[in-house]
Amino acid sequence: MVLADWNKIRGIDGGSYSLYSGAYISSPYSLKISVHEGYAFKLTKSGLNNIVDGMIEVWLKTSYGWHDTYEFVFSFGFRSTNYTWSTLIGDPGDGTCSLNIYFYGKVVRYYKQSSAAGFIQHSIYPSIVSSVNPKVWNKWRCIWYTNASGVLVVKPQVLIGDTWQNICDPFTDPENPSGGIVGFAGYFATSDPSAYILVDDMKIYRLTPLS
Repeated sequence: MVLADWNKIRGIDGGSYSLYSGAYISSPYSLKISVHEGYAFKLTKSGLNNIVDGMIEVWLKTSYGWHDTYEFVFSFGFRSTNYTWSTLIGDPGDGTCSLNIYFYGKVVRYYKQSSAAGFIQHSIYPSIVSSVNPKVWNKWRCIWYTNASGVLVVKPQVLIGDTWQNICDPFTDPENPSGGIVGFAGYFATSDPSAYILVDDMKIYRLTPLS
């Protein structure tokens, strides 16, 4: 996919994105999201904007890695009826459903599409923190599907060697929200102009629903 397939949504206080030739997985560019607040991207390509059960795979590289001071977030958007910037600040009821990896704080949050509860949070496993360095390229993915009991299951994973590993406990949502819009976003709560997230080789899959 190309940038023309995505609707770009700038952060509240700024942000920028660009094609970057300084580091990539597939030549000649990666996508660089930088500057305070960052950017969100909503997939608008025909035929791929109604994915109910699916998976997003992506290579990521960050400037800070696991960090206890600056808030660094990468967000997978899915099961949304709308995908807006508020996916990163968790406004409930805006139609956005997302899974946010907080390199800051070492947690993952599942933001529910419509519940006033806002989000569910799980800590990233210490074994993942000790074995994965976000400052180098790593392959991450988010899987979401409805299980046989009618509950939405969301699994964030990272590829270590040849094995996909859960980075935290899976999320479950009995509300099982409808919607099929997907997207992604990068966010920073720092004014450091050198802060960035690099994104490359994103692949989006439609999964066959469980019978």
